[in-house]
This record gives sequence, C-alpha cells and structure tokens, in this order.
Amino acid sequence: MYSHSSMVLQMYPPVKPLSSLANIANKAILEVVLDPPVGAETSLNLGNLSLMASSDALHRLAPTFLSKLVDTFQPDYIVGSVHHVHDVSIDSSTVYFQQAIEAAGGLDALYCDYFDLQYELITSFKPAVVGHMDLIRFLDDDYRQRMQNPDIWSRIERNLSVVKDLDLILDFNLKALAKGQAEPYIARPILTRAREMGIAVVPGDDVHRITDVDCFWDQGIQILGEVGLITDWRRPA
Repeated sequence: MYSHSSMVLQMYPPVKPLSSLANIANKAILEVVLDPPVGAETSLNLGNLSLMASSDALHRLAPTFLSKLVDTFQPDYIVGSVHHVHDVSIDSSTVYFQQAIEAAGGLDALYCDYFDLQYELITSFKPAVVGHMDLIRFLDDDYRQRMQNPDIWSRIERNLSVVKDLDLILDFNLKALAKGQAEPYIARPILTRAREMGIAVVPGDDVHRITDVDCFWDQGIQILGEVGLITDWRRPA
C-alpha cells in the first residue's frame, strides 16, 4: 500500500472554441507545494483532465488538441470525464441541467446520451482513469431508480466492459460527499458491478483547493471495504 497524492490543474470553462482553450493551456502554470517535502514515502503524479463535450467541432479537433497538450505538458496520465452533453453543462446548475434535459428530449434520454458520449471518450482517448463515471446523477435525486432503466443500465454495463477490456481505472470520487451527495461517484450498484468484473477502482478527493485535500477518505475507504474492493490501489499509467 502506498500514499498517493495528486493535484490536477483543471480547465473547466463553458464550451469554447479550441483556439481559446489552447491559449489557456499555453499560459497555464502549475505550482505544487508539499509539506512535508517529497520523499521516499510520497508519490506525486501530474495528470491532465480531459473534458468531453458533444459539439461536432470538438469531436473533429479534440484528438489533435489533446495530443498537443500531452506533448507540451507531458502528464503522467490522463483522466477522462464528461461534463457537457449537447454542449450544456450537466453539473454546474439546475438551470443548465434542465436545458440539457430539454435538448436530449427527457431525463432518461439525457442519461443515455451521457453514457454514449462517455463510451466515445473511453474508446477514442483511452484515458488511464475514467473520472466520476456517473456524474450525470448529480442533480437527479432519483438516480438510483433511474439507473434501473434497462436502456440506461445496458449502457453502464457496456462502458464498464470497455473499461475492463482496456484495463483502465475507475475514479471513486469523494468530492460528491463534499457536495452533499449521499455517496461518492460511483454509486453502489456500479461500484459493486465493477468489483464483480475485476475493474480497478481508486479513490480520489478531486481537489480544487488546498482545503479539499484529505476529505472524506475514511468514509470512502469504509465503502470500498463494504463492497469488497482492495485498498492496495493501482497507480495510473
């Protein structure tokens, strides 16, 4: 078992042209201060968070743009996640979430579109870590029941299967607890299925500021133990 601390510089604006994102990336400076100093017992990895959006332009240009980011900053690994569906944020406000629902033609349809887009992200970019797989549930109080919809659950199963086939890691994201959610991302039914499939699951606190570091770890580790997942976590690569 090892101590794994990571901080990710996240660029999370509304969907913008790739040229604008490139300008942001070119000016990005990441400064990490550790106390105690980095030593034999501490591992620090620099990761790049790739956010998938659904516009045709991003679909066409994102692979080249991501390759340039990787070449420029040389991160140790990539975290892939979906925050926009139909070019609308799904986790920033109820107003935007309702817009996304309307664009999809209903909440169940939005879930299906979300997991389809996630599948495209996974198969296209093969990120070492799939971030908060069920983020779509954030503003849905009935997410447990909704996931039982066969059209939705079949997509979850499909995405888990490709995660397994590609030997990727699922992010067990504790930030959900800090936002008032009843459980981390991923929800217990998905977490249990991941264990049954032998998928690696690694917890993280998704820090955006220093005060977020080391929050809810005891609760998260307890949940992993209840599901039967090991705590000798795999390093992303």
